Amino acid sequence: MASRPDTATDTATDTATPAPPPANVGVVDGCRSGRPSSSIRFDWLMLAVSAWPLAGALSDAYAHINEPGLETFFTPWHALLYSGLIVVGGCNALVLWRNHRQGYAWSRAIAPGYELTLVGVCVLAVAGGLDLIWHTLFGIERDVPAIVSPTHILIVIGILLIVAGPLRSAFSRPQGQDVRGWAQAPLILSALLTYTMITIVLELTSPFSYRWASVGNVDLFANTPYPPVDSYLSQGFGLMSLMIQSALLMGLVLTLVRRWRLAPGALTLLIGVNALLISALMTDFSLVPGMFVAGIVGDLLLFLLRPAPDRRLAFRLFAFLLPVVVYGAYFVNLDLVSGVVWIIHLLFGSIMVTGLIGLGISYLVLPPTRASEAHA
Repeated sequence: MASRPDTATDTATDTATPAPPPANVGVVDGCRSGRPSSSIRFDWLMLAVSAWPLAGALSDAYAHINEPGLETFFTPWHALLYSGLIVVGGCNALVLWRNHRQGYAWSRAIAPGYELTLVGVCVLAVAGGLDLIWHTLFGIERDVPAIVSPTHILIVIGILLIVAGPLRSAFSRPQGQDVRGWAQAPLILSALLTYTMITIVLELTSPFSYRWASVGNVDLFANTPYPPVDSYLSQGFGLMSLMIQSALLMGLVLTLVRRWRLAPGALTLLIGVNALLISALMTDFSLVPGMFVAGIVGDLLLFLLRPAPDRRLAFRLFAFLLPVVVYGAYFVNLDLVSGVVWIIHLLFGSIMVTGLIGLGISYLVLPPTRASEAHA
């Protein structure tokens, strides 16, 4: 990717106290036209407050998994979630009010990228009320029903719209205002929170939660009316989990790489910390070291290959190699912790499949041009 000027110091103005408008910004119907500009400082603020309801969602997911006696809506975890909603909503309301006093119409008083944050606050508020009614009528759900409960789906949508605010803000800036280095931290952390919220929902398919490669011909359903899980079924579940998770990871990473030359440590943070948070749900952190190693190697690949839209072959190669590194490290770590029973054909074939999925995702994120990519 062609280097871009560092604009970390070009966006020091806080959204809550917008700078005077440029000369080409006029007055329409008595209000300033355009929107208040965003800033790195405001992105940090919104990142901090949006992490609050996500922490509530994480703790609530932990309770649904590990607290079989949970039978009430009024829990400390819900208190954390909905107090976070109040904080996020209050911050956005304050920003709207201050920007309106600066002359912006109410409909344009929020910085680009944060419009959907307001929608997320409303969705989460409505979902919270409906969740109380739902639990009162039908009780507390656990496991898979907790994932697809209608009110929980609405809660997930609301939180996703909130935590992705700084990331959308970064995407809304013109290409010439892209930031580099430490100034990328809000967008990378916002991507981490977004990725974590999605992987919480897909925890059922997480290779950190269910270590199918260590199972083999083991009767997981002993003392139940269900038949034993044979190797065919466990291998199928294991392969599907790798395919789903690699598609999710590469869709996010390649979208970021297409737009920015990510700062060193970005992939270590995204891959390693996400694994740490998901492992916390199962209170087992034994596979986390491998993911931090994979993140470090991923950052090294970014440095060496420099994948970018104008370096398409490097972009494709990176898209193939990163999931290979991630799940190669996963299997090494798993073998050291609990052993791997998959035969070599399935073990190395599944790693290769994740790389091919990453390669396929790269063609969706960065479609080929009419010119041959061999000349890119």
